[in-house]
Amino acid sequence: MKMKNLIAPRWWLMIARGILYMLIGATMFVFATTYSVQSGQLIGFIAILAGVLQLLFSVSNRLDKNNIWGILHGVTDVGFGIAIAVFSKGTIEGFVDMLGFWAMMYAFLQAIQAMYAFMGARGVRGAAGISSSREGSS
Repeated sequence: MKMKNLIAPRWWLMIARGILYMLIGATMFVFATTYSVQSGQLIGFIAILAGVLQLLFSVSNRLDKNNIWGILHGVTDVGFGIAIAVFSKGTIEGFVDMLGFWAMMYAFLQAIQAMYAFMGARGVRGAAGISSSREGSS
């Protein structure tokens, strides 16, 4: 029961982050044909907020051994939010390029996190696939 109380208190941060991502998507639909510097700054600000929420969740969830991936996702969101807000020139091409790069970075971090979760579930200790039960036998 005590463990549940330590992990659960900040679950709402992830829900709020998901809502901010939906807001980013809705904003992109609204400004699809009339993208401007102001709409880029708005999307960048929302991405910064999503990153801050991810960082707060990851730092507060210290019991999870893999919280470094959440921290990296938060830093990535904040970084790209700042880049979108600062370097938004009001052209749709620049925005699409930046959004595409952000999506590739996000997918890369997700893939690495999934790989480590898979390796952890199988009990793999090293990159060569050596498990702890084979280390003593030669």
